[in-house]
Amino acid sequence: MPNLRYKMKSIQLRKAAFLLFIYLADFVHSTPTHFDSGAQIDWAAIPTPPRFVHAPNDGIAYFVMDHRKVPNGARLRHSAERRQHQTTARDESDGEQRQVNKPRTLRCAAVGVPKPEYKWLKDNATLPLEVYSSRILSNPDNGSLTFVQFEDTDEGDYQCLALNGNGTGYSEKMRLQQALDKRRSS
Repeated sequence: MPNLRYKMKSIQLRKAAFLLFIYLADFVHSTPTHFDSGAQIDWAAIPTPPRFVHAPNDGIAYFVMDHRKVPNGARLRHSAERRQHQTTARDESDGEQRQVNKPRTLRCAAVGVPKPEYKWLKDNATLPLEVYSSRILSNPDNGSLTFVQFEDTDEGDYQCLALNGNGTGYSEKMRLQQALDKRRSS
């Protein structure tokens, strides 16, 4: 009789395993966006950490300072004066003609749920954008940073951070570097 009990248990176990297999197969093959209640998953509401979607920034972005003197001997310091005296300078690194004090934009667009907030680092320290708001503009929608007026101290390594409650994304580092102006060195 022990063999009969063993066979019965074996049959019961196989039947249970078969039923479990059928249940799992039906579950796996069901549409993943629907539940038995008929409700759909709102994929856009699922919390996700930030990830960057912007076009890559150049590894190095150059800017040219205008150090010329106006007839009264003063240096050009204000953007209105600079616009009156617009020039171009040849960037020695690549020979490209660049407009003096041409605005430069560093990209930082990211997506995530909830929508990420942006911060910028300069040389691995937080960049206090409110201090430079008259010459460096930050776009809160896409995180971009636009330099509309340059100073010597702008040279350095920049990195964007996109933050939300699910994590922090770090963009690639980029260097903002002052290009040499041949007129200045002679």
